[in-house]
Amino acid sequence: IEDILHAASTAFILLLCAELLVNLTLFAISLYLIYLFMRKSRQLPKWYFILAASTALFLLIDTLLIHLMFPHIEVFTDDLIKLFVGCAISLSVWVPYLYISDRAKNTFVH
Repeated sequence: IEDILHAASTAFILLLCAELLVNLTLFAISLYLIYLFMRKSRQLPKWYFILAASTALFLLIDTLLIHLMFPHIEVFTDDLIKLFVGCAISLSVWVPYLYISDRAKNTFVH
């Protein structure tokens, strides 16, 4: 039984390290987005899509891994559903707006 507990704790530590790394990466991309926004860069829509898609993918994968590691814990809570809805809105409304809107195209010109 100690081997099982050790394997579970090792997997949990690896998951925590991966979460930390991904969250730091997403934070760095967010800072880069602020820089692109202030410069009115043409690159902003692409990087916004990368951030929105990465956040949604990370949220989905992280939730599934936690559910697999700890099946007795309820992970699909109201808060998680709100996060998924926020990601869906971001991907289905804001990303197309930044790519299609003439106003956005005229704003991000550098």
